[in-house]
Amino acid sequence: KSADKYIRHYVNKIQKHRDDIVCTESFYMEDADVAIITFGCSVRPAMAAMRTARARDLKIGVLKLVTIWPFADKEVAEVLSKVKAAIVPEMNLGQIRSEVEKYNKKEIPVIGINRVDCEIITPNQVLDAIGEVLK
Repeated sequence: KSADKYIRHYVNKIQKHRDDIVCTESFYMEDADVAIITFGCSVRPAMAAMRTARARDLKIGVLKLVTIWPFADKEVAEVLSKVKAAIVPEMNLGQIRSEVEKYNKKEIPVIGINRVDCEIITPNQVLDAIGEVLK
């Protein structure tokens, strides 16, 4: 049997069970004006930036993508429909931001923070992006 058959079988199976597989966590998204959509090691600086921004009375929330594939399209679309802007910190060249943009029906600003230099994104970089979208 060919690899093609097996790959298609498993991809179809995963997509069929998408709702059982996709996992996200939301933090302070109920009243957020800006969403930080992130995953992996970028979650910690995003959470730190959110706490600092909240202390400054800025309505910032975080959507943590626990699973990357299948992509959390429904969850991202819902978040984007409720906020004025989104920030996507990621330790790559913007692959997740590209996915987020697909569900940006309101065409709100989506700012990427990208690093590929083996240095972690900092809370200050996320705060700078928050300042940029709130101008």
